[in-house]
Amino acid sequence: LYVVANNLTWVSTNGGASWNGGASVAGTNMIAVAPSNENLVYYATSSGLFESVNGGMSATQLSGFPNVSAQSVVLDPSAASNVYVALSNTGVLVSQDAGNTWSQLGALLPLVQPDWMQLQGHNLYLGTGSGVWEMNTQGLPLCGQTTITPQKIVAPSGAGTYPVELSIASTCSWTTTNNVSW
Repeated sequence: LYVVANNLTWVSTNGGASWNGGASVAGTNMIAVAPSNENLVYYATSSGLFESVNGGMSATQLSGFPNVSAQSVVLDPSAASNVYVALSNTGVLVSQDAGNTWSQLGALLPLVQPDWMQLQGHNLYLGTGSGVWEMNTQGLPLCGQTTITPQKIVAPSGAGTYPVELSIASTCSWTTTNNVSW
């Protein structure tokens, strides 16, 4: 069990019968423990993201994480290297290499204060004052996530204009092709 109170991490390895003091991490908003390794703990703090590799006994700030306030952190149980961090007022960052590099996740996510974030299966949920946002990660690489709306257009024989919306992460390159024979 892990508890953070007054910036101090408390760890129990016997179901709460006894507790040991651990890392002191100021401004902790949330912690996340890796499902496959209880010694790997991430701390979302007002001064960035911290990591403990020894079960919360000590923690260091991740050098590759930008110098921004982290509100929430979740780890993907099906892909241990995927870490999602909701930032205070600036969206969500994702790392697919256990925190070494970071990318903005989804250009359509709101740039507002997140209240909570949760990963259920391949669906990432972000709750804000503006509503709940959902993104299906589908276990795909960041640049493999696209949304096309509408998915089907039925056009009459007359000429016309038909809008199509494509949503893809702003850091990903893409191209279009036209296979229409006419």
